[in-house]
Amino acid sequence: QKNGITAAVLKYRLPQPAVTGEALPLSQQDALVALRFVRGRAVEWGIDPRRVGIMGFSAGGHLAGSTAFLGDAKAGTRPDFVALLYPVVLMDGPSTHTGSRKNLLGPAPTAGRIERFSLEQQANRNSPPHFLVHALDDKGVPPQNSQALADALRAAGVPVALQIIADGGHGFGLGRSDASRRWPAEFVTWLAQLP
Repeated sequence: QKNGITAAVLKYRLPQPAVTGEALPLSQQDALVALRFVRGRAVEWGIDPRRVGIMGFSAGGHLAGSTAFLGDAKAGTRPDFVALLYPVVLMDGPSTHTGSRKNLLGPAPTAGRIERFSLEQQANRNSPPHFLVHALDDKGVPPQNSQALADALRAAGVPVALQIIADGGHGFGLGRSDASRRWPAEFVTWLAQLP
């Protein structure tokens, strides 16, 4: 716990599409259960169960982002905010990270499955606020992924903070350049401004 923020780290199973078929990937199942678990511990941990969010990086960004549309507020599995750094968003088109798509959906996913797990196509007015950071020089997952999600969220009327930074590449974590070191403080400020 730091700055009034409590963090829990999820160690999740890999998706295993050959095992789950058209059902929810194992990783998504784990993330949804984790959100409900954290809310169930709110009193014990001294946190507000109405301010439970999720953060993810790269393919983990896709996992975290998918909880925004797979989760159910009444069941406690929908996050109240989402923070994604250099996330995989697109499951179709030239900016798709094909390795992530194959790991999540298998080698030959149906068009319906691709659409269901394309985060930008699932953005809707009930989506929670999003905080997105992506580097222009990301060669692993192109910044068009974050841009597409931000555009879709804005079109749906969802609050979104998008930072497309000059450099940092892919996997910059807490930062490897001046631009990529700024996001943690900016995230804390953004979080404090949420209702």
